[in-house]
Amino acid sequence: MARKPPFWFYLVPVVLVMGAVELAGYAGFRFKHGVFPREFARRHYEGAAGLYMGDHPYLPYLATKGRAGALEFNSRGDRGPELESPKRRLRVLCYGGSTTFDGAHDWDETWPGRLQALLGRDRYEVVIAAQNGATTADTLVNYALVHSDSSADFVLLYEGINDLESSYAPGFRPDYAHRRRKIGGEPYPVFKELPAALHYSAVYTALRWRLVGPRGDLHAQFSRPTAYDFKNGPFGLSAFEANLRSVYALARSRKAALVLGTAQYYRPWAAAHIGPAVGGGWRRGLAAENELQRRLARALPGVELADVAASFVPTEEHMTDFCHLTAKGNELVAKTFHAAVLSASSR
Repeated sequence: MARKPPFWFYLVPVVLVMGAVELAGYAGFRFKHGVFPREFARRHYEGAAGLYMGDHPYLPYLATKGRAGALEFNSRGDRGPELESPKRRLRVLCYGGSTTFDGAHDWDETWPGRLQALLGRDRYEVVIAAQNGATTADTLVNYALVHSDSSADFVLLYEGINDLESSYAPGFRPDYAHRRRKIGGEPYPVFKELPAALHYSAVYTALRWRLVGPRGDLHAQFSRPTAYDFKNGPFGLSAFEANLRSVYALARSRKAALVLGTAQYYRPWAAAHIGPAVGGGWRRGLAAENELQRRLARALPGVELADVAASFVPTEEHMTDFCHLTAKGNELVAKTFHAAVLSASSR
């Protein structure tokens, strides 16, 4: 009768295969992301990224109150400290996507931060209510619900880029449901309960990334179309206008002044980073959105225009890519909004 092989006879091959898979995973992470799994997880699930993981029933995410590095969030998910209470100063809510949220800079170097310096802290309180990847639909929900009782005196919008991506996606729907993934909580919350040490495993980290993806960026809640329709788009200008008009109506009902900001665009970076055909599509779409905002500012009583697109000719000194700004670019954007806020204040 043949003797039964010992336990290690089966265990060793399993361990060797698992080790080989992990080594291949480490190599894959290094090749694709430039870092090993543990550092990759720190960037996307811990520290500042972890603060983004707060769930909200009507928004894809709302940042959790706390601080990590240069990023601080209040209990409303705004970037910065709590709103002053009792309110003593004129409150300025700044909405938009990553170009307003601007996690690449310290708060004081964002364009809302520079606007705070220009307006002064004695009379004005500037709030960054923006979210990475936000569209005007997200802004409308945030202003209507999250800031329903914030008593803002001014609502500033620097929007367009993220709406435009939905606008060029095939199968357009005005609620952006053709791209938006399931809204609400993290689909597999068990990952938040497991020890962070598991991120030393390439297999575990890759599985979490595959099932959950990044958090804290509304882009993570959008599916990426395989191709954009730059020939026939943008389809969503009417939805963009409807959202802006809804924010305007809400601001009027709350006795707040609305300031619309046209989006700045740097064509050479677009051609270099995303190709001339795609870059040309963005340029045409943004030009249409900007012109629409100029028309609304002329037509709607009490709306001010911060015409950022016309206020300066961008260079590499002002832009990090085709739409995001350097600190010097932020300064110029802030000056444009500053003039618009002062104009609204004088009414």
